[in-house]
Amino acid sequence: MKSARGIAGLLAALLWGGVAVQSAAPQPNFSGTWVLDRTRSSIPSTREIPEWLLAVGELTLAIDHQGATLKIERRVKALLVERSFVATYYTDGREVVNINPRGQPVHSRSYWQGSALITELRGTVEWNGKMQTMKGRDSLRLSDDGRLLILESVRRFEGDDTQQVRLTFVKP
Repeated sequence: MKSARGIAGLLAALLWGGVAVQSAAPQPNFSGTWVLDRTRSSIPSTREIPEWLLAVGELTLAIDHQGATLKIERRVKALLVERSFVATYYTDGREVVNINPRGQPVHSRSYWQGSALITELRGTVEWNGKMQTMKGRDSLRLSDDGRLLILESVRRFEGDDTQQVRLTFVKP
């Protein structure tokens, strides 16, 4: 009787374990050059992103994804102004500090949630003309066919000010 229960328990564990392995989504590689597609994006007008930049600018992500290291170069081009900055993230949960475009440190930690890379951010940043505490969460994923890179981002600032954006990128 004990051995029958033991075998049944072992089979149940193996079946459950097998289902867990099967349902685990593969971790994608985000490497490549990706250009913002405004027609598929949801970008609110904010002080952080000037309207003239959104109207005539170009945003490109050059991503180098090697193992647990993800380097993202953001290139912004608007009229005669071109800027670029690079941030490094680790997909294994290690914390990293990157400097934002305004020169302020932002702490982040990234981890996989299925096939989406989740990055939790925090820092003190300039917002609405004053220094404020910011907490954020980014979700980076590929579309099912791998042709779109989707970034969903939420930023929460002191005073309950929340900004959300959904950016969709395509390979040129």
